[in-house]
Amino acid sequence: MTFKLLAAGLVFAGCLMYGQTAPTVAPAQVHMHLVALDGNQPVTDLTAADFEITDQGKAQQIVSFHKAATGAALAPHEFYNKGAAPRTTAILMDLLNQERMVGLDSSKKIGKSLAGLPTGEHVYLYMMSVSGTMIPLHPIPASPGAEAADEKTWHQQAETQIQQTIKTAALARQFGMTMEDKVKKTYVALETLAKDLSAFPGNREIVWVTDGVPQVYQEKSCTGDWFGDCALYVPHLSLKLAQADVTVYPVTYTGSPDANTQRDNDYFAGSTGGRTFVGTDMAELLAQVGMDEKAEYELAYQPGPENWDQKFHKIKTACDRKGVRIQTKNRYLAVPISEQQTGPAKDENDALIKALTNPADASSIGLRVAVSPVAGQKAVHFAIHIDASDLQLKQQGANFQDDITILFADFTSPGNLKTPPTPQDLQLALTPEQHARVLKEGLGFELNHAIDPTIKQVRFVVYDHANNAYGSLSIPVTEAAPAAH
Repeated sequence: MTFKLLAAGLVFAGCLMYGQTAPTVAPAQVHMHLVALDGNQPVTDLTAADFEITDQGKAQQIVSFHKAATGAALAPHEFYNKGAAPRTTAILMDLLNQERMVGLDSSKKIGKSLAGLPTGEHVYLYMMSVSGTMIPLHPIPASPGAEAADEKTWHQQAETQIQQTIKTAALARQFGMTMEDKVKKTYVALETLAKDLSAFPGNREIVWVTDGVPQVYQEKSCTGDWFGDCALYVPHLSLKLAQADVTVYPVTYTGSPDANTQRDNDYFAGSTGGRTFVGTDMAELLAQVGMDEKAEYELAYQPGPENWDQKFHKIKTACDRKGVRIQTKNRYLAVPISEQQTGPAKDENDALIKALTNPADASSIGLRVAVSPVAGQKAVHFAIHIDASDLQLKQQGANFQDDITILFADFTSPGNLKTPPTPQDLQLALTPEQHARVLKEGLGFELNHAIDPTIKQVRFVVYDHANNAYGSLSIPVTEAAPAAH
């Protein structure tokens, strides 16, 4: 299989066999999702020039900026892995970290509110008992496509199910529980939900119903803020939430939460790009969060190599346009990616296996493919565009560089791989002019791919070594090559 580059002038330092390219060892950029609102109305026409970013007080230059995909129109026989995926939400009713009466009252309100949703699709429900046991009421499926039979209607019985669970399992208290026990149980629950959500495409979030964020401090004296400097276990949880690309929305049903509770909820939400709610009806909350997609942007900036110091960094994002309110993450853990992973070869293998075996396409890297039959051949022509703004193109000297792996896989039916594909490793080196162009137009390839009557689906995968991210796109051959059938 031979790839023809559409973006003329791009330089490939090599087209190597799988596993031979040396991956980038440290993340080059900080990637952020932003929501821009004027009141409650989405603002959809902002540009990079409207924003100012500082990291630990240092001004940063935005190296990529674009409006998040929201379902762009596609031509016939064109496919895209962004915009069409629904958001996936896990609600955690946390009785462990709520006062007893508040927890009981909030659970009743949530049950009634969920019954009013138009559908229960893509919404999942858990309860944390007062002993710290996480009880699945409507659990996240093992993978996209494995949803329960009552996926659309389960919420209609949510109120009854919640109350029965409270009576039978949720109020049995564990004696002798320390604050550190409570912190560990809570953080493990959030990490577990994030890991389960990470298999799903599109936006992913946890709505955490709590009276505050439990915390336990280092024994030594600490003069910084608890979240970024003093609390145990917070760095690990923050890293896991970031790796899963999950946003957390804490919500409290306490009548008037004190300033410390609100501050802690704001800190926690801000580290993931979420926001806090107080007393908001659950159906209304989900609707507000869903509206964020219409006002969502994605940007990246590139700090220097000294940035990756394994500490929490505070980000300040300002918009020059009057009246616009920005929601985005306000801190992150600056950990070199070499210390987040267990080894480049293992990470690449694991990522490619996930990309091939997950029933749903992954959208961390955007892929748009137009397909057509090849006249006189048993082959399909693919015109491929990779969203270059999703790659970690790191500036090295005069050029922007990145190592990516691409592959095509044939399936005799969804989930049934015909033969193991041969990944191809490509090292990109772009001039500033080429970099600017591919950020706007995408990184383009063309190829002809041979097919036979046993092939029913083709999946294209791109893997970025710099941040262990991948995108995938599945194409049914019957639609890809209509003239051949």
